[in-house]
Amino acid sequence: MKRMIGTMITIWLALMGCYYLCVVLLRLALKLPAAVVFVVCLPAMPFVVAYRNREEHPIQAKAIYWMGGILYVLIALIVIVDGHL
Repeated sequence: MKRMIGTMITIWLALMGCYYLCVVLLRLALKLPAAVVFVVCLPAMPFVVAYRNREEHPIQAKAIYWMGGILYVLIALIVIVDGHL
């Protein structure tokens, strides 16, 4: 009888472990596209702000465009060189 109860507890724990693993994976799968969109769109936010304020603050908009461009060139160089300097 003791052995049967131990086996049932083991089976119960295995089933609950699989269930909670599936729940976590499903929640991650649903949130992953939103996280990817956020990370992809995040660098574009300063450009959106600069575009909206281009008439009121033209110098600020130009500075944001130039600094963003320089930043992307530096990031591209870092990625291309990949630490092989």
